[in-house]
Amino acid sequence: MTLRPVDVLRFRARRAALDRTAATPHDVIDAVAALHGTDPATVHLAVWARTPVRPIDAVAADVQAAHEDRSVVQVLAMRRTLHVVPAEEVPAALGVAKARLYGPQRRLLDQLLVDAGLVDAGDAEAAYRRLAEQVLDALTDEDLPSDALAERVPDLARRVARNADKPYGGMVPLNRHVLEAMGHEGLVVRARPLGGWRRNSST
Repeated sequence: MTLRPVDVLRFRARRAALDRTAATPHDVIDAVAALHGTDPATVHLAVWARTPVRPIDAVAADVQAAHEDRSVVQVLAMRRTLHVVPAEEVPAALGVAKARLYGPQRRLLDQLLVDAGLVDAGDAEAAYRRLAEQVLDALTDEDLPSDALAERVPDLARRVARNADKPYGGMVPLNRHVLEAMGHEGLVVRARPLGGWRRNSST
């Protein structure tokens, strides 16, 4: 049997659900393993391209619902970029990321904690664990965006200098780095997008 190029292309399209046979965002992700999520529009357009034709607002509602019921989750995975994966695949996605990203991220965070004046050198591990425990306590009853979380855990609101000797350096919020380290450990995930399909914000 000889496969024509068009047959190969058709197979690839079906395998990636580009024949619009996927019914839900979860089905879409199953077909392609994960969706790149750094730009929120990318997730919605990928789902729109693989499900029956309908308005983008209807697609956005389905993506939001999938996040609400936790059938899909946002995690930092390969290349330290945000991906949307099925909930059951979170351990695998985090395992890949943690092996390569957690160590460098924790070393950076430890230095930022020292620079913020929260701890002396050598005490950063205890400080991080204390912050992580406070974050988890604050998230016990509800999901919160990072700015609201920083109101409940004031140390997260601190800003510290990073790459001060570089033209692109400046003050950065501590909360981002604490939450990223906790994400690599599987302690927190981005729960759901906020503000529509074109806005990059989440709880």
